Amino acid sequence: MIRKITLICGMVCAMATLLPAEMKPLSTDDVHKITGSKSFTSATRTVDGKTFCELKDKDGKIAGYIFDTGDFASDIKGFNGPIRMLVYVSAAGMLRNFQVIKSSETPQYLNKVMQQKSRYMDKDIFQPGIGDTEAVTGATYSSKGIAKTLEKAGAAFGKLIGTPSKQTPVADLPSTPGGDAAAVNNPPPGGSRDIDAKQYASLIKQKRLSDKPAMYAEPAK
Repeated sequence: MIRKITLICGMVCAMATLLPAEMKPLSTDDVHKITGSKSFTSATRTVDGKTFCELKDKDGKIAGYIFDTGDFASDIKGFNGPIRMLVYVSAAGMLRNFQVIKSSETPQYLNKVMQQKSRYMDKDIFQPGIGDTEAVTGATYSSKGIAKTLEKAGAAFGKLIGTPSKQTPVADLPSTPGGDAAAVNNPPPGGSRDIDAKQYASLIKQKRLSDKPAMYAEPAK
């Protein structure tokens, strides 16, 4: 019994060090624990009153973020109430890891979810979808609460940091006179035209432009 109590206390203390009552700068060790990497440098940022951790790689490029779901989805509930988490995502919004830091869920049910949290990993939480992840058998309410919290908090955080929507209309992208939409729908007669490489990649990603080599091939003679 003493060993079991010690183990539980250790887990609680570990989570407490990761996130106090309000989001504060995370220590280097805290960042290492949730990212599983020692190659990132971190800095605390505050946007619109929401504080989060920005991660950069060795080249100084943004590699990801760590944020508190309590700032974005405190109204989503599991079985007994909100499930507050510390979330680590890549710069593109792919879920890399999360830890429950405050919850009123029954421990045995919450543990079932955490033992199977791989089902949530590597999903884009800046976009809708993760909330529909299949529930964990025997812990339906807890797992659905986590999935819905990740979905709402992820979308709100993505909006906060200004992540471009994948549904951005092609005509709204920076373009040459006539717009990229005109380039796609009305290619210049009698020959090809140049398209900025970044625009071209973006258009293909949005499935608004084919990546087939013959798209703008020279007309047959």
